[in-house]
Amino acid sequence: MSQQVTREELDELYNGQRMTLKQIAQRLGVDITTVGKWMEKLGLPRRTPGETRHKPLDEAEIVRLYIEERQSTCEIAQQMGVDPSTIAQRLDSCGIERRTPGESNRKPLDEIEIERLYLEEHLDTYEIARRMGVAPGTIQARLEERGIKRRGQSELRTIYPRRDFSGDLIEKAYLHGFCIGDVAVKMNGDWPGCTTIHASTGTTKPAQLNLCNELFGSYGHASIRKGADGSYNFQCRLNMSFSFLLEKQDCIPLWIIRESEGLQSATWDPNLYLAFIAGYIDAEGCFLVTKDGKKAHLMLDSCDVGLLQQIHDIFNNRLEIICPPVHLVKPKGTPTQNKRQSDKVYYTNKDCWRMGVYRKVSVLRLCELFEPYLRHADRRADMFAVWANVITRGV
Repeated sequence: MSQQVTREELDELYNGQRMTLKQIAQRLGVDITTVGKWMEKLGLPRRTPGETRHKPLDEAEIVRLYIEERQSTCEIAQQMGVDPSTIAQRLDSCGIERRTPGESNRKPLDEIEIERLYLEEHLDTYEIARRMGVAPGTIQARLEERGIKRRGQSELRTIYPRRDFSGDLIEKAYLHGFCIGDVAVKMNGDWPGCTTIHASTGTTKPAQLNLCNELFGSYGHASIRKGADGSYNFQCRLNMSFSFLLEKQDCIPLWIIRESEGLQSATWDPNLYLAFIAGYIDAEGCFLVTKDGKKAHLMLDSCDVGLLQQIHDIFNNRLEIICPPVHLVKPKGTPTQNKRQSDKVYYTNKDCWRMGVYRKVSVLRLCELFEPYLRHADRRADMFAVWANVITRGV
């Protein structure tokens, strides 16, 4: 034998404490086969399979844990080091009526805390169950009882928390204009139940990156990657409260027109139009003072000719900003030098159109109206330069 053990010691462990051969082996630090050989050599009879786990148990404690603490047979068995079927047999022998499957895990739980952990901390049912010492199915049942909709596969894959859109209409209008101009917005996948919206854009301007992070960073996880050519790619994943950005057409969104026109009133509210157009100017616009300082204007170059025409009409007919008609500046297929790689040329795949504001009085009014709404740092700096130039030259 690998160590000396007396018949009395082994008898106490096996018959007195009702330990199994495996438990004795673990206690003494030997192999289970060694314990079996000791038993045979010392003349200790082995228990039959039916007797093996029939260890002395405190049946009053079993009843208390089951009735008062509402523990399951599995939980009690784990505490007492026996099989759940043993606990079930002892309950039956004590005349305790067993709970039905629907009642078995009906432990008193803080359901408000479950709701908070699930909705606010975004924990899954498995983690909540682990914290509360119950099965995941119990947590799922409690959530359903409280009318809380379970998260789908898309949300379960979510690593970083996402916040719902604020609902502010001015912010919504600005975002809509900015995204139509310069942000690609699409569903993150085409599988059923996908609830992630992906927003991305590329730029070489730090001010553009800062603005994108300011606009989206508080709503979802934003990432920035630098390309080999020195450009940056911005990406952000949002929840479905931003689904309004998926509507990307060559026109002002219908909801802005409805909100602004006041269908029950003869008056109209320009603020949503101003916020939307400001977002579009921040994405596509250019405030410019000529080198000789004799001209200062705004130019909007875009392939969205329908939208440019709507903005032109609003400027001329509603805002008293007089500007010439929208006109074509680059037909489809025009060769254009790549700004990042001067040795490369690309060809436009759509017609490019321009809307400009050139009259001093109109430029002045434009700056006064849009100053509260423009958010792009570079665009604002250029606007103030144009504004100062017009004031210096006199209207």
